[in-house]
Amino acid sequence: MKSLLTLLFLLTALISNAQNLNKITGLESTAPSVAYSLRQLSTSYTGPLVRIKVGSSFYDVYPDVSTTKFSLSSKISAAIVNYNDGLAAASANALSTIISGSTDATVAIWYDQSGNGVNVLRSDPNAKIITAGNMNTMNGQPTINFTGTNSYLTSSTTVNYSTQTLATVNAVAQNVASTDYISGILSTGDNGGWGLIYNPTNNTHKGYWVDASGGNGAFSNEHTSETKIVTGFIGKTTNSFIYINGTQKGTLGAQLINNGTTDRIYVGSRGNFSGRQFVGNISETIMFPKTLSAAERAALEASQSIFLAPSVTITSSASGAVCAGTSVTFTANVTGLSNPTYQWTKNGIGIPGANSSTYTTTTLSNNDVIKVWVNAGINPSSIVSNGLKLNLDASNPGSYAGAGTTWYDLSGNNNHATLNNSPTYDAASGSIVTNGTNQYISVPQISTSITNVTMQAWVYVNLNTKGPFIKNGTAGGGYAIGIGNAAYDQVGSNVNMLVYGSPGWINTGVSYGTAGWKLVTMTMDGSSTARAYINGTLIGTYTTTPNASFTGALNFGANIGDQNVYYNGKFAAAYFYDRALSLAEIQQNYDAFATKTTAYSSNTITASITGSAPTLTVLGDGCINKTTLSTPSGQTAYAWYKDNAPISGANSNTYSPTTAGDYKVQVTSGSCASISAVTTIAVCGVTADGRMSVLSSSTTLVSKEGEINNRKGVDERGLILTKPFATTPTGTNPVTSGLILYLDATRTASYDGSGTTWADISGQSPAGSATLVGSPTFNSGSTANGSGSFTFGSNINASTTKAYTIDNEITYIAWVNPSQSFDGGVIVRRTDPSFNSGATSLYLVNGNLSYDWNNSKYGWRSNLMVPNNEWSMIVITVNASSVTAYLCKASGITSASNGTTHESLTSRGATNFHIGYDPYRPSDRALKGKMGTAMVYSVALSSADITSIFTAQKAAFGL
Repeated sequence: MKSLLTLLFLLTALISNAQNLNKITGLESTAPSVAYSLRQLSTSYTGPLVRIKVGSSFYDVYPDVSTTKFSLSSKISAAIVNYNDGLAAASANALSTIISGSTDATVAIWYDQSGNGVNVLRSDPNAKIITAGNMNTMNGQPTINFTGTNSYLTSSTTVNYSTQTLATVNAVAQNVASTDYISGILSTGDNGGWGLIYNPTNNTHKGYWVDASGGNGAFSNEHTSETKIVTGFIGKTTNSFIYINGTQKGTLGAQLINNGTTDRIYVGSRGNFSGRQFVGNISETIMFPKTLSAAERAALEASQSIFLAPSVTITSSASGAVCAGTSVTFTANVTGLSNPTYQWTKNGIGIPGANSSTYTTTTLSNNDVIKVWVNAGINPSSIVSNGLKLNLDASNPGSYAGAGTTWYDLSGNNNHATLNNSPTYDAASGSIVTNGTNQYISVPQISTSITNVTMQAWVYVNLNTKGPFIKNGTAGGGYAIGIGNAAYDQVGSNVNMLVYGSPGWINTGVSYGTAGWKLVTMTMDGSSTARAYINGTLIGTYTTTPNASFTGALNFGANIGDQNVYYNGKFAAAYFYDRALSLAEIQQNYDAFATKTTAYSSNTITASITGSAPTLTVLGDGCINKTTLSTPSGQTAYAWYKDNAPISGANSNTYSPTTAGDYKVQVTSGSCASISAVTTIAVCGVTADGRMSVLSSSTTLVSKEGEINNRKGVDERGLILTKPFATTPTGTNPVTSGLILYLDATRTASYDGSGTTWADISGQSPAGSATLVGSPTFNSGSTANGSGSFTFGSNINASTTKAYTIDNEITYIAWVNPSQSFDGGVIVRRTDPSFNSGATSLYLVNGNLSYDWNNSKYGWRSNLMVPNNEWSMIVITVNASSVTAYLCKASGITSASNGTTHESLTSRGATNFHIGYDPYRPSDRALKGKMGTAMVYSVALSSADITSIFTAQKAAFGL
């Protein structure tokens, strides 16, 4: 009697403490009627998950502290004599202490975590949770196996749901061998009130269905033996619905609901009908006294996806064929993986930066194949990205799909590796295996720097071996890290480095350690100090004097050109940086890869694209009356434009301009219309009939040699004459909406030729004028100088005095004339000079137009190459889901886009813009050459906006 009173007291306490399911599901304001699970559902619930019977004793089993689930590591109570004795506190013992290889455990009580105390129990338990010493699982998660032989559980406490008109019933279940068409999973009342049912027969309501007091509610109409998340909605005056794994499968009208005032809860049976028992697995089942909202249902089911087999499917926003240039979004739908990470591929190759659950692009070609790979490791973007030049990951099928000789670089720098002499692929570990005889991995030369570099590789070593892990350069120069005895060409287990020059071989004296996977790292800092690390632990620091220069590839597993030593082992990943990583950053890369799991692939979607951007061919010298523009024939319609205005009657595939201007053509193919790039046609010195043109503007003079704007014209007799150019400021800015900064050296209102203030003429108040630093040369008097420009270089630049806050959109525009290729900033914003500073920027990487966003997107390359020694307008536009780069020059406008997410930077705070350099490394990340304008918009401008700005400003730069 005492134990029964204790149980009643505890139940009463729980009833007064109804609680939400905030621990896992996030349903902070939604209290359930009953909630049975093999995981802790709420931080408010501190009791056991189940009471089990082992032999003749009973034990309360509490959530595993580390996983919050039922496991062999769960703490158990001391042995309990009777199945319905009061709750017993957890002891220091784990469940594993009472489980052997032959032990079975059955469930005597499944505790209600709702706080209402409606526990379901059985005096002679038959539902198994452990079989022969092994925990019963569904897809690796704990479950209870209901055998159908009186294995169901029922409550001794009664419930009164008679006045309820709505309910949600939910379960994570797997049918194994149910036989009755009303096989109950969860139900109310001895005669069956409402609940969830499985029907294995071919009756009308087959599969999972909603029971409403004997009324056949919505049903899924599918038989399955797979684990399913099932959610049913029941309404007395509303329709009933059923969802399977988040997808609605059926609906029916309002249902009869006749719940009693003293009903009991059943799990594993429809009421007390002995023949209507569920034969299968149940890991969780919950009932709510309401219809969950769509958001609540989604939150609950998302938390339950851990019980499902890992899988991923993708869908496309495009239905059928779409026109070239259409924005298409692909969406990944993942089940069975918590915290999934993503790598999208196109035609089997990883797309740099495409690491979110969606991928959006406007650059698809017909028959492009899109797929995503998902795993439960840390997101690939969590590796250090600042300075990353190479990112190889054999466990990521977007980098290596298990066949072929190319290991694709995911950094966006196209430093793809070649597998030489047929190394094998180990699918189990996701690694490339070299034989130690002649197999190795080579990457075209990335850097010949002897300072500020980092080389890393994930390697698997069997001890007492030899060979280089990584070697940058060939004979006579470079540096390497490997394993051996005093040198990596001798068998041993010590980590060794080689720096050609002084001191040469460096034996760290530190063993690689136990066999297995390790992250090996070698850095060279700004003073040529070499450091070696294993798994993020520094094992040696050495002062070196490397040879000043060297050539050759970056090799993994070989020292080519010197001793020709090869490494016998595995490579899973490799990275190369153009700077020395800190210890914290090395640890970050270790953490990012160490938790990766097997990747799961989605279905593929093949793009169906109609048409393509038309090709515009210039036949002639680009002068009026002497040039024909053409595009391929055979399309539905053509429309030619001059300066963005349609040309009346110009509707064939060719057109011969008679006046100067910017020309383009729109081509219609079926229902798709696309527009070509712009080409500029000029007034030249000689007319079509050989007579000289009388020119009033010196900006259009052409020399006898055919050069434009070189201060030499041709008179009526054909003789060369010299005429000074007039400075032509940029035209009126046609786009002012969102303009927050406008610096223009061609206009005296922005710079009058003297002083250190480059005035902001955006119209903002206060203005964001820039201060010139390092005495840049001001160039004027000719369009060769951009009708006004500054020559920037190392430590010669400008910065605004005003601070700006950025959300998730921006447009950068600059007119530049580089004197050489450089890796540096054009317009850069950093909240402080350090790396983790919310950088967003427009910059060039050896002429390749690029950008950054929050220090995570700088690896993307537009592959629009900005020419040296001529003027171009370069543009980066960013919105929440994509970036577009524009290169605007004499031959027209070209662009490149990438679908990727951009988070808001408002939390990064306000800071100024740096013009012509990156404050992270001011001296060597500087613009080299001339700069005429710098414009920043707080919005992402359209291509039409870019075209209109280019048209208004190009004359000032001789175009």
